[in-house]
Amino acid sequence: MSERTTSPLVRASAIVPAEYGRHVRDFLHQDLTEHELEAEDMGDGRLIIRHEGCLIELDLSPLDELRIRLTAPSDNGLFFLKEAAAKHALEAAPSLTESFVWSDADTAGMLPTNFRELRLLRRQEVMAGLIRLTFAAKDLDLLSDDGLHVKFLLPPKQDRAPCWPKTRANGLPVWPEGEDALAIRYYTIRNLRRSQGEIDIDVVIHPGGRVSDWAMRADPGDLAGMLGPGGGGIPGDASHLLIAGDMTAMPAIARILETIGSDRDGTALLQLPEGADPSDYLAPGRFDVETVASAAGPTGLIDRLTQKLRRGDVDQAWYGGEKQIAQDARRLFKASGLKGSRQLSVAYWQNGRPLDAR
Repeated sequence: MSERTTSPLVRASAIVPAEYGRHVRDFLHQDLTEHELEAEDMGDGRLIIRHEGCLIELDLSPLDELRIRLTAPSDNGLFFLKEAAAKHALEAAPSLTESFVWSDADTAGMLPTNFRELRLLRRQEVMAGLIRLTFAAKDLDLLSDDGLHVKFLLPPKQDRAPCWPKTRANGLPVWPEGEDALAIRYYTIRNLRRSQGEIDIDVVIHPGGRVSDWAMRADPGDLAGMLGPGGGGIPGDASHLLIAGDMTAMPAIARILETIGSDRDGTALLQLPEGADPSDYLAPGRFDVETVASAAGPTGLIDRLTQKLRRGDVDQAWYGGEKQIAQDARRLFKASGLKGSRQLSVAYWQNGRPLDAR
């Protein structure tokens, strides 16, 4: 299990030997800086990064041994911190793959602590082109509130027992391969009814999509899995919030609008196919809801975003949708002076190829 203090916080640490310590520290620091996460230099070889209730400490000794310490408010948050830190550390020093070990490595070979097996109960169309899958799952009362999104895991077949990911000592999941390989995609938890053991995930219908095709023909009792939640949290205390996205972002946008309440001002800019009416799906409150036709393409949405940002009253922005448009939106937000926690762009899919969430 993760190391626990007398507080609800959970911790883990790992050591990078002196041969690679400074290089890995600098690599991690650069990556955090690129993501606009500021590191506090403690002046004694330690860098401290605080983000959304989590703490990352990079402690470089005089002999260049690096100790990475992570603190999170939940096992779920710690899982994603360990995974991210390991990915970047091993990208900087691939030869560490076997020797990089977290202090809670006794969980290696087990299911991740934030994994849930999902059993389909029912499905219904909640909006043209959007179908709701309601699942039963155990231990939802332990599910954290760390973010909007989950990694949704779909087995290749329903006529045999699925193989789920296991944990490695270095924090990275061991994913099933070959005939047991999973489809792994990002989805949003639309509704969570802990007391009833139910969770809703809304899926956009698009022929040829692995999860979409399954959702259209799935039977009650079919199995899926999820890791999380994590990432893409609810925007903060903006006086005027700009939200934008395509159909894949509708569940997250609905969650955001419900969470921030009906007394907040803002604009929701939605790029939707013809016939998709958001009025029955969203509770916009005081938000102005505007639509852009999908036929207008990426340029149409970016142009409208640019117009909104030029007004100068937007102090926080959020986008969810296609990967390239998310990158364009992120650059646009930053160019408009929105930095750090004042802007977020989330990629749910990638044009021309599946967006694997592993």
